Amino acid sequence: MLQALPCSKEAMNNKKTQVISIVGAGGKTSLLYTLAEMFRRGDGDLRLFGLEPMGGMPDNGKAKHGVPENGSAAPRVLVTTTTKILVPDHCGWCADFPSVKKEWEAGRYAVAGTLTEEYPPNADRLLRKLGPLPEKEFREALAAADVVLIEADGARHLPLKLPASHEPVIRPETTAVLGVAGLSCIGKTLREVCFRAELAESVPELCDLPGGKAKQEEKAGRQEGAAGQTVTAEVVAAILVSEQGTRKNAGDRPYLAVLNQCTTPERKAAGEKILRLLRENCQVNGVLTALSAPSGYRKPGYSSQHF
Repeated sequence: MLQALPCSKEAMNNKKTQVISIVGAGGKTSLLYTLAEMFRRGDGDLRLFGLEPMGGMPDNGKAKHGVPENGSAAPRVLVTTTTKILVPDHCGWCADFPSVKKEWEAGRYAVAGTLTEEYPPNADRLLRKLGPLPEKEFREALAAADVVLIEADGARHLPLKLPASHEPVIRPETTAVLGVAGLSCIGKTLREVCFRAELAESVPELCDLPGGKAKQEEKAGRQEGAAGQTVTAEVVAAILVSEQGTRKNAGDRPYLAVLNQCTTPERKAAGEKILRLLRENCQVNGVLTALSAPSGYRKPGYSSQHF
């Protein structure tokens, strides 16, 4: 399924920088680089890469980091983060605006940030990551860019996410928000597949669903509530539209739900039901995608079960 990005054509026609913040879980980084390549190529419809390869896209869905085939000047696309992303190994990265300009002049999209190193709780070795650009460098790049793509959330490689009080980090310049969820979550409990599942009790849309109220589990001897419920299409839809969920801090900006990991008939059926619920009950549009993880995204020590 393919669908236009919200207000992309209007922003481009008005020569206004399109700033897209990507939040949620289950494919943000894959979406980030897929969109970077599409914008770099100047895709006329500005569409998401869905279940079937689009004309001109690589068959495996991974971004090619090079000069446009027609030899024309590529749109100036900046890829960055307001939180942290893994240092890409399929392309270089930039630490300042002069380096960003060099990437654009070579016809490439520019990945930019500040280098950090850390041991995440579920990794077995030091990981190199990029944090946000310094404000001065970001503002210079923003002023010169055609499109800015920002990963604005983290989810520890799980397919669902509930944001803490400081999340997501959506810059005020953002013109559209993409909320991502991974369909591998269907049929499991929120506690198994949702980062910060303990926050489910604070999401009214989840507590209002059947099974969302706290109940006593005598055998286990503990209280289970919204975090213990089985993930259904209704649960995913509730998370995607809640202002305490994926849509937090989106405000009145155009918002598009991206249901990734649509790789089996069962997941496709669940995804289509979620899209119906979003459209009919919340007037939110969405798309189904099956995006490939960019090269180097799965690092030693991380579970690969969600890909």
